[in-house]
Amino acid sequence: MGFFSLKDKFDDLRHSYTPGDKLLNGAKLLGAVVANTAIGAGKVGKAFAEEYVKEGEKRLKK
Repeated sequence: MGFFSLKDKFDDLRHSYTPGDKLLNGAKLLGAVVANTAIGAGKVGKAFAEEYVKEGEKRLKK
């Protein structure tokens, strides 16, 4: 899964005029930031787990 575009969300927020639009687009931007953080943490966790498994297999072979 790829990251969400923060630039697009920020542009939507910047170009919104009414308070309701600003609130809605601000929530969308915040949601994209949270989602990107979770996606990034998942990718780092996956890479860490793969390395952990590789090291475990190396130790078992010794």
